[in-house]
Amino acid sequence: MKTLTTIGIVLIIGGVVLGIYGYELCANFICTGMYCPNCETAVPISRLTIYTGIVVALGGVGFFVYSLRKSVPVVL
Repeated sequence: MKTLTTIGIVLIIGGVVLGIYGYELCANFICTGMYCPNCETAVPISRLTIYTGIVVALGGVGFFVYSLRKSVPVVL
């Protein structure tokens, strides 16, 4: 179960980093001139990157919780 715990922690950290990176893609967009589009139309890949980071982090939480539940003995 140590392997699943490690995989879960790595996925959580990687998902958070990926989500922050996707947000930074959107935050660094600079408006020029009179036309200033919002983030979704300016950098559409940033939205996908943010959502992918969230999904990866939640998958890591799933692995982590599964490994913890399997390592604790059941007492009735």
